[in-house]
Amino acid sequence: MNKFEKTSTSRSWLVALLTVVLLSACGTLPKERKQEETLNLFHQTLRFSEYDGLVGFMDTEYLEENPITRLELSRLKQFQISGYKVRSVVASEDGETLNQVIELSMYNRRTATERRVLYHEIWRWHEDLDAWRLHSGLPKVTQAL
Repeated sequence: MNKFEKTSTSRSWLVALLTVVLLSACGTLPKERKQEETLNLFHQTLRFSEYDGLVGFMDTEYLEENPITRLELSRLKQFQISGYKVRSVVASEDGETLNQVIELSMYNRRTATERRVLYHEIWRWHEDLDAWRLHSGLPKVTQAL
């Protein structure tokens, strides 16, 4: 492992740790504000291509049923997010679920090409955790527009 990979891995773990701390520190905020802050933090993590940190936003039951593989993370790390556009946002009537479609422009560092991908996010409110959790996987780089 070279110096860059060590720094990148350390930074990814730091982002994941900060994510957990910030999400747990939001204990007294209203649900809507927590939603906004969680989504902003998630999207910043995504925009900076800190893919390891994204896992910290995911629901643990979802991860047990749909584990993130090393291959999936490795494939995703070949890409740098070069564009980010929210295409649609749909909230459930009860305010417990939020579905978003995001258009990502992803620059492949190895081939110097760019591709656009639609990323579907499903967020659910967890009353017991007093937090929003992601119930969908990582962006699929193999699903181009």
